[in-house]
Amino acid sequence: MATFARIADDEMPSISVDARAIVADVDDNIYGGFTEHIGRCIYGGIYDPGNALADENGFRKDVIEALQELRVPVVRYPGGNFVATYHWLDGVGPKADRPKRPELAWDGMESNQFGTDEFLKWCEVVGTEPYFCLNFGTGTLDEALGWIEYCNSNKDTHYANLRRKHGRKEPYNVKYWALGNEVWGPWQVEQMTKEDYAKKAYQWAKAIKLLDPSVKLILCGETGYSSWDFHVIKECIKLDLHGLGGSTTVGLIDMHSIHIYTASSDHAKNATAPRAAERAIEITAGLIDLARAENHVPPTVPRQKICFDEWNVWDPVRAPGEQGAEERYTLSDALAVGVWLNVFVRQAKHVGMANIAQSVNVISPLMTTSKGVVKQTTWWPLLLFSKYMRGRTVAVNVRSGEYQGDTEPAWIRGTMDTPWLDVSAVLDNGVVNLAVVNVHEQRDFVTELAGVEASGKVEVYAVTGPGVDAVNTEEKQEVGISESTWDAVYASARDALRGGKYGTLGSPAAFKESAFYLWFKTINHHFIEIESTRTPVPQLVPQASGLVLELGPGMGNQLRRFDKAKVTRVVGVESNAHFAPDILLQVKEQGLEDVYELLTCSVDDSNALERHGIVAGSLDTVLSIQVLCSVPHPEATLKELYRLLKPGGKLIFWEHHRSSDWVTVVMQYLWNPIWSQFIGCHMTRDIPAAIATAGEWENLDSIDGDKRTWALMPRAWGVLIKPSAPA
Repeated sequence: MATFARIADDEMPSISVDARAIVADVDDNIYGGFTEHIGRCIYGGIYDPGNALADENGFRKDVIEALQELRVPVVRYPGGNFVATYHWLDGVGPKADRPKRPELAWDGMESNQFGTDEFLKWCEVVGTEPYFCLNFGTGTLDEALGWIEYCNSNKDTHYANLRRKHGRKEPYNVKYWALGNEVWGPWQVEQMTKEDYAKKAYQWAKAIKLLDPSVKLILCGETGYSSWDFHVIKECIKLDLHGLGGSTTVGLIDMHSIHIYTASSDHAKNATAPRAAERAIEITAGLIDLARAENHVPPTVPRQKICFDEWNVWDPVRAPGEQGAEERYTLSDALAVGVWLNVFVRQAKHVGMANIAQSVNVISPLMTTSKGVVKQTTWWPLLLFSKYMRGRTVAVNVRSGEYQGDTEPAWIRGTMDTPWLDVSAVLDNGVVNLAVVNVHEQRDFVTELAGVEASGKVEVYAVTGPGVDAVNTEEKQEVGISESTWDAVYASARDALRGGKYGTLGSPAAFKESAFYLWFKTINHHFIEIESTRTPVPQLVPQASGLVLELGPGMGNQLRRFDKAKVTRVVGVESNAHFAPDILLQVKEQGLEDVYELLTCSVDDSNALERHGIVAGSLDTVLSIQVLCSVPHPEATLKELYRLLKPGGKLIFWEHHRSSDWVTVVMQYLWNPIWSQFIGCHMTRDIPAAIATAGEWENLDSIDGDKRTWALMPRAWGVLIKPSAPA
């Protein structure tokens, strides 16, 4: 469960975790998979006899290893739409005797060389649990009962003996069985009305539970918010003592399935679209509760959960199923998958299973080639969630800005929040794990984190890439996971899911930035007084003109000093986002709303600057007031600023630097380790030399400076001009 409060985009967001407020256990089955006879999912995917990477059974070993890495707990089979004309008896027994059949769902041919026994053996090798879907199209109840008997019975009966004849003595004990797939769809063979399906499903459920009361039955739902779902749930979730053998502690139906796919070419729509699934889960849960109440289902019968057994990012126009549906996923899609998984974790109270469609090749995070596997962008959030987002969901409150544009589907806008930071949290063996997806395409966020105490080291994993359009191919892997370890004093979260430069939860640097901000804000009035009365700053800043880049505006102290008649546009570049609210307040107070623009980035983020028109030779003025002491690489920063200045442009600066007095230098070097660590600025940098070597200047000899040789932090200042023509 997560609560959300919208704040202005220029305010600092916050995440508050309450590890004492347990919402529900996270069912491991939310990390389930799905394999269907479509495209290269089975043949050429999990089953590829003759390939050098296949084992003696024809199973791709690299695929098995990948799914074991994901710890996939359950895999759905054999469909999907395929199942509406699939007859399980075609896929058992000697392979030479198995018939080839036309495949109607995806316009193909089915060889039946991979069937029930192969799939169940593959599940045992992978270490996952099977989940079968029954044929509600051309199949019969007798055929379904025979399949369950074949898989689960240890009696001396026909289909159990057939299994033994085929080499399997002990039952497979398949627990999960779905009562059809998407039979509401016009694309289905034997499409049904909701009324006909509800009657058929209920009667099949009775017979199946009489045969094997240990199985779990899943209804065929639609989206979770349709009239189909309403009717089917109402008619099927009720108590039938006959079908239960007289028991009042179990139900005929155990879960209700729903399917949703999301996609958009627009990143913000793409990344927020999974919120539709969250609303669908909430509505379906309400329909289940309504049916239980109206049908007088006793509380001794466990509450039915939701089986979200098809979900993913998929555009069927971009990747048609009839052509194998081999999507090429982007970083944007990976972030959307992160939001999908957050939804399942947040809704752990209601979701008993979720199966990404599909596990290999077909709209899949995993692609096979003749030589190996390619882990698509969407693989990485799946891996992080499967590893770390288990245990128990805990309450979390998010204060964040919000995406307020159009959504896909459109109805999300009126019913669901779409925060920039999408969050879930779990408590797993005493450790709080936090997943944060930043869906903003361009902006990083420094986020306050509350409610979690940490000790020792904090592990941080981030999904990274150069941009939302980044993809992974066999030749080049642009998206992956970066790992880091923080001291606990720097953070109280273990895992942060983000998209490269498109998201951040925090870091040691971010902690220092927060501390520096608080310290600076406390003493800022002293800086204002000193700069105003004892320095040349009041005379330097008004010389700025034209297009100005202000380096490190901090609290916005210099905004009052700009000559509005001279400046056409001022771009403040502040890497410490904690200062943003104070800067923007000064912008408003000084009446510079139409002139001043704040970028929370560093000068070396050329992409961010270019998006705002700051390119080589574009700046009239660079203003740097006591900033170069704290940037990571002042020489490189100054060279970049020089490149951005146009010919005739000027660098206005007032900076402290290393002393020329050797006694003072010794003192500076003694103090510098402590000062730089806790305050963030360096006392021993030769800033005048760095300025001089950044490029050619017309008036380098005009640099002025502090004449006090004993000053611990002597200053240098000036207005340097870049030559109008190459020197």
